[in-house]
Amino acid sequence: MITNSPINNNLHPANRSTLAPKQFGSEDILAALVAETALVVIPTGEKGFNVDNVRVVKIMGGSLSESKVVRGMVFGRESEAYRHNQTRNRSQK
Repeated sequence: MITNSPINNNLHPANRSTLAPKQFGSEDILAALVAETALVVIPTGEKGFNVDNVRVVKIMGGSLSESKVVRGMVFGRESEAYRHNQTRNRSQK
């Protein structure tokens, strides 16, 4: 996580003021995530980036405060600890 860079310190307030009207109460968490994502995705010396380079994935049971930036690919999948299809239960035997 990139936290103390001068660029990140400048991005955080700008992101916060942009996010505050739409995500009131969550703007601090989201502004930090957006600033970190921008520093990871935007190449040095570039003025823009392709929005397809950023993907947001909701993890079941997760909360906004547990959010983090992950470099690479994230694939959602079903839980392995839960039985999805039950063909016959004990009362039917």
